[in-house]
Amino acid sequence: MLTALCSENKHLFFIEQVSRNKIPDYLHNADFGIIPLKKMDLFKGALPSKIFDYMSCDLPIVLGIEGEAKKLINESGTGICFEPDNVNDLIEKILWLKNNRGALDIMKSKGRKFVSENFDRSKLAEKLEKIIMEVVNNK
Repeated sequence: MLTALCSENKHLFFIEQVSRNKIPDYLHNADFGIIPLKKMDLFKGALPSKIFDYMSCDLPIVLGIEGEAKKLINESGTGICFEPDNVNDLIEKILWLKNNRGALDIMKSKGRKFVSENFDRSKLAEKLEKIIMEVVNNK
C-alpha cells in the first residue's frame, strides 16, 4: 500500500507502508485525513477505524460516508463531510478547509478529547459492566 503525503512546499510524495507505531508521526504532520467510501447502503452503519486513529491524533477528518460515521463527525465537530462518490464536493470541502484555517484548528482541537470521553475502552467496559449488573440484579 502506498500513502500520499504533501509537504509544505506543495510536492506530493508517495511512501511505502509504514509500521503501525510510526503512523501517528505521519498523522501529526498532516492538515487533515480523508476517509472516502463508496456510496452504498452497506456503509451507512460503518465506523472505519481510521476515524478513531485520526481523532486520537487531533487530525481533522474529511469524510465521505453517509450514516453513522457522518453522524459521529457532525456530533463531535472533528471534521467536515462530503457526498460519497462526488469528487467535486470533495474538492469544494478541501478548498473550504484551506481557506478557513480557523475552522480547521477548531476541528483539530476536539478529536482526542472526544475519543477519550466517548470511546475509551476502560470507560466502555465499566458502562457495560454496570448494564450487565443492572440486568442481573433485576431478575
